Amino acid sequence: MGTKAMIAPGVRLMQRLQLRTKLGLVMVLAVAPLFWIGWQSRVMILENRAVAQGEAQGLQVTRPLVSLQREMYRLRELVHLKFGGEDVPDADLKQSADLAQAALSRLDQALQAHAEWGLAEEWAEQHKQLSELIAQRGGDTAAVAFGQFTKALASLDTLSLRVGEASGMLFDPVASSYFMVVLSVQDYPKIRQQLSFMGGKGAGYLASGSIAPAEMGLMNNVLAEYTERLDLVSWEYGALLRAGEEGEEAWQMTRAKLSPNESMIYAQFQPGATLGDLKAYVSQNREAVKIIDAQHDATMDRLSTLLDERARGYQRQLNWLAVVMGLGMLAMVYLLAAFFTSLRRAVRGISVFSKAVATGDLSQQVIVDGKDELAAIAV
Repeated sequence: MGTKAMIAPGVRLMQRLQLRTKLGLVMVLAVAPLFWIGWQSRVMILENRAVAQGEAQGLQVTRPLVSLQREMYRLRELVHLKFGGEDVPDADLKQSADLAQAALSRLDQALQAHAEWGLAEEWAEQHKQLSELIAQRGGDTAAVAFGQFTKALASLDTLSLRVGEASGMLFDPVASSYFMVVLSVQDYPKIRQQLSFMGGKGAGYLASGSIAPAEMGLMNNVLAEYTERLDLVSWEYGALLRAGEEGEEAWQMTRAKLSPNESMIYAQFQPGATLGDLKAYVSQNREAVKIIDAQHDATMDRLSTLLDERARGYQRQLNWLAVVMGLGMLAMVYLLAAFFTSLRRAVRGISVFSKAVATGDLSQQVIVDGKDELAAIAV
């Protein structure tokens, strides 16, 4: 038998073993990137879930914060009515102060539950100042009281931003900007025009002596409360979109809050109209604010539901991904085992074949695909 005839089976053996080994390696290399992609998807889902959970936690703190803002506005209103000479029973002042103190306690508990935000030291000082102001119910004069309450409410606005930054709950700048742009095309100029008119008219009364400083403080309280709610509506629109609400539903849920105040205020305060009874104006605005507050609470309930649904959705994605990655891991282990088994057989087969040819001992077997490759040489 010639050398070529003896080598031919060995060549076929090496080709077959090489092909099998290559196929195993290709399968391993094909599964490995998929496993890496799955891992990266898991990391992304975890990040998104953390964002949703952070926003939900921010909402849990924002709700008592907004509640405290409401109570502070109401307490400031009663303080100014009293300084304005109105008969404000001490029981009403005490009740309002108690409600504000209760809201402050709820906010304190909510913030203490999130020490990781790093607001403890800042909040401790702010809590002390707010508690003292509520207990004192203003200063000795209307101007001092107005200044103290204004400073306190401004500090709550700052705290709201800090909570938003810490929890990741800050409104979407794009969504909120879009809302305010569209609103400006429709009604925002009219709202601002009326607010400017009322503010300017109040200043005119003050200059002429027709309105007392305490009454002017009341008007400023109403204007500040209304503009604060305009800003809140803008924030809510962006927050709803971020949480997954449809654009039209988010628009209707937030835009509807402006209508009650428009109809109730514009009916009395058109250019050229007289201011009328300031106490009646404050009372009517209070009713409008109650409507907006009720709608705000409904929006917060919807936002809370959306955030919970989004967090649960991410958890479901993680569960399915864990199943898929688990199966992928088993497949990879199996393919790796098959690859190394095939490689070991290939090395052993080539070694046996080489020794058999070198020694002329063709009694051993090298089985490939059920066929003894050495038998072809022995024939």
